[in-house]
Amino acid sequence: MKRLILALSIALAAMNAPGATLAEAKAAFNRGDHATALPTFEALAQDGDHEAEFYLGLMHYAGLGTKADKAAALEWFRRSAEAGNPKAQNNLGALYQKGDGIGQNFAEAMKWYGKAAEQGMAMAMQSIGYLYFKGEGVEQNYDKAVEWWNKASGRGDSQAKFNLGLMYFSGKGVKADVPKGIKLWREAAEMGNAEAQSALGNIFFNGTDVDQDFQAAYMWFRLATAFGRPGDDLKATMAAQRLKKKELDQAEKEAQEKFEVIKAGLIRQQQQDG
Repeated sequence: MKRLILALSIALAAMNAPGATLAEAKAAFNRGDHATALPTFEALAQDGDHEAEFYLGLMHYAGLGTKADKAAALEWFRRSAEAGNPKAQNNLGALYQKGDGIGQNFAEAMKWYGKAAEQGMAMAMQSIGYLYFKGEGVEQNYDKAVEWWNKASGRGDSQAKFNLGLMYFSGKGVKADVPKGIKLWREAAEMGNAEAQSALGNIFFNGTDVDQDFQAAYMWFRLATAFGRPGDDLKATMAAQRLKKKELDQAEKEAQEKFEVIKAGLIRQQQQDG
């Protein structure tokens, strides 16, 4: 549930930067040419470009084009965050929440998430909901968690949708409503959320609150594997063993088709986010 906006998975980026050099630096970054991107971002940052500062934070954090240096990443994120960049504010909040490269401080995490959330950043809203859910730095409050996850879900955050689904299954912060929980998991899964895909695979495999359906279970486990849960490959194999060849071929076809649809949707979203 705790995530940094590490742009390692970005396939494309919108070229909507205020200047050509920033656009060129982003293009170099996104095609993996970090040796070109780094000095350009550094020059731009020296001139006060706060988006460039954010990207320098990413590069120093992940060791892209330079040696990994969390202290330097923290400094670049902080400069950008203090200037009002919501992505940097979110990342700074995540570093404080995890105690990653800095002393863990939930109050500071909430502060920076709050600033990003004020600018409409769904990922920060989701993280605030998580702090309330866990009672980290604040009194545990399921109602507040649901409130923030609803806000994030409304802005298209798949993790918030998955979390809300869990709440509707458990009845925490909301009246228990399993069909609504399944609906939210499906929405998250269709957006590429591997946790939701795995959860759907489990309920179809076990016939929990739905009719048992090994074809559907296989499809969702295959997608969960493709989107970041390699351990679900074994679950897909177990589902496949319960299918006839024709059923398995159909399930595999459906998995491949849905994978392409989800991937295209993720690319479109990345283009919009820049």
